[in-house]
Amino acid sequence: MNEQQQDRLKQAQSDLEVGQIAQATAVLLDLYDESDDDAILAPLAQSLMRQHQITAANRLVDEHFSYFVREELPLLFEVLLADHRFIEAHIILAQLPLAVTDSERFQLQQAEHSAPNNEGLVRQFNHLGAFSVVEQQQISSQAERLPKDQYVIATRKNLVDADVHPVWRLQLLNNLMRLRMSDNVSFLWIDNHEYSVVPERLVDSTESQAFHQLLDLLEKRYGHTDPIKQGQLQALIQVELQNLYPFVDDIVDNPEQWLVQFERQAQGKKLESDGASAEKWLKTVDQLMTNLID
Repeated sequence: MNEQQQDRLKQAQSDLEVGQIAQATAVLLDLYDESDDDAILAPLAQSLMRQHQITAANRLVDEHFSYFVREELPLLFEVLLADHRFIEAHIILAQLPLAVTDSERFQLQQAEHSAPNNEGLVRQFNHLGAFSVVEQQQISSQAERLPKDQYVIATRKNLVDADVHPVWRLQLLNNLMRLRMSDNVSFLWIDNHEYSVVPERLVDSTESQAFHQLLDLLEKRYGHTDPIKQGQLQALIQVELQNLYPFVDDIVDNPEQWLVQFERQAQGKKLESDGASAEKWLKTVDQLMTNLID
């Protein structure tokens, strides 16, 4: 920020302190459009919250998530909890040391305890398989605003419900992993077989050994010659491997062979019919995604 903008920021902060909220918000929004200085973010979030612009405040923290986690954790939780984003709040706390989050844990516990009872959403989420694929996604997303205990109970049921689309089951299992859930959980995988895992012992597909081996191959093959293609293939690989969670490292047994198939996918070509695991599983994932759209 230049000197004039810094003066306007100081004045807006003074206006906030004396209750001139609307005036402060207007100035802070202008500064936000003019500058990318992080010093604007916390005062703007505070002013939006005091004006009860909950959606706008949540959009702001989402756009600058790393900053708020690192520098403004209490304010971040104030914003998230105002929108009942309980599961996301639990996931954040699960990644942070206990010593720095005592206040936020208490804040979250109190917010969940005082949240209105959403019986309709609880009932829908407990019977997720009764809804269409599109509705399942919408309900699963809304369910992240339920208290953790209610969310986990229903998620356990949905993980073994064959009528819940496999992609949504994988996302639910991934959430239990990010919640660092230490109890054993059963789930139906994309091969329609039931497995049992401890979620906190799982790793995300982007943290798998196979994913990083594929990234290394991409770097060697395209890093110095075609970085655009490298980026496109990386995005494709990341999406495809998400649908093989949590068994990516068990399935991607030959990264070089898998990369050939990914390259064919990116070019719109048919997969090579070599009877290898890459062809089998990528066709399975393709069918899943087709069912997701139909």
